[in-house]
Amino acid sequence: MRGNHVTRTAALVFMLAISTSATAVPIQVGIGAFSGGETVHDFEQFVGNVTIMTNQLAGSGAVFNSIPIEPHADYGSTFANTVLPFAGRLGLFQGLKAGGEEISFTTPQTRVGFNFGSNRDVNVPFQTFLGNTLTGSFNLITGANTMPFFGFEDLGGIDRIVFFEETTSGFVSQIDNLRYESTAVPEPVSLALVGLAVAGMGFTRRRAA
Repeated sequence: MRGNHVTRTAALVFMLAISTSATAVPIQVGIGAFSGGETVHDFEQFVGNVTIMTNQLAGSGAVFNSIPIEPHADYGSTFANTVLPFAGRLGLFQGLKAGGEEISFTTPQTRVGFNFGSNRDVNVPFQTFLGNTLTGSFNLITGANTMPFFGFEDLGGIDRIVFFEETTSGFVSQIDNLRYESTAVPEPVSLALVGLAVAGMGFTRRRAA
């Protein structure tokens, strides 16, 4: 009986391996999907004149393609007063590059998220990459004077995200509270080996019995 139970366990582990491989695509998630121990950048330390973000945060795993930081107040007092309670005073200024603002991660991340918005209605194409491979395409759609949270999860990993030009009105937006984390997910082959090991244990126990 015990051998049958172990064999069923091995089969379940092998099925999990197949499932893990099949679901390694980016999906949108809420902030609750994050562990609470993720890296978070609110950019509040970059005070004074406009800061152009390149590799200032490379030590914590994030590199930017020359994205400026400016106060939320640059979008007007209504926007600034609306977003201040949860997004701080400063944010990345998005929408200036035809090729898109890029944030790269020195190691692939399982989850990436941020607050995003403007003082106008915006619809911004957004893409995720792993290496040079496009893994997901989305649209960041927000109402005027809002800055909701957008999160993305990919078990296969995300090592670059790109924000493109706003599609309807050409207004710029801001990115704040960038967060990311890498959660170790066993590779399908590793899971399958675990299943075979469990099955072998069951076979050995049956022979001993």
